[in-house]
Amino acid sequence: MSKRKTESQIVAILKEFETGMPVKDLCRKYSIGNSTFYKWRAKYGGMEVSEVHRLKELEEENRRLKQMYADLSLKSMLQEEIIKKAVVPVTMRKTKQRLPTRNPQPLIVPSNFGNTWSIDFMSDSLHNKVRFRTLNVIDVFNQ
Repeated sequence: MSKRKTESQIVAILKEFETGMPVKDLCRKYSIGNSTFYKWRAKYGGMEVSEVHRLKELEEENRRLKQMYADLSLKSMLQEEIIKKAVVPVTMRKTKQRLPTRNPQPLIVPSNFGNTWSIDFMSDSLHNKVRFRTLNVIDVFNQ
């Protein structure tokens, strides 16, 4: 006989045990170990072949359902992770703006009064914290 027994063979072996055949003789006759026989007896004891087939079908269906649940659970976790990543606001780091290259020109020295004037605003505060601004106008020639 082959090493792997079918459900009907297992049920037949268990029926022989129920008729009174000793476990040692059954194990020797069918080339199985004592532990294998007792596992079969615990699992299939008192069952008919049709019930064993139904049990196998239910075990297979249970395996498929567990696999389906695992797949759906994984898919759900991946979708949640994608949603969490989509919700996180994207921070745009400002790129440093480059200043245009400068071409310094030599300063023109004024030749007489009133040719060149400079203006500037200044701000300050008094001792009592009152703030004020001034407009300063300067003749550059007379510095």
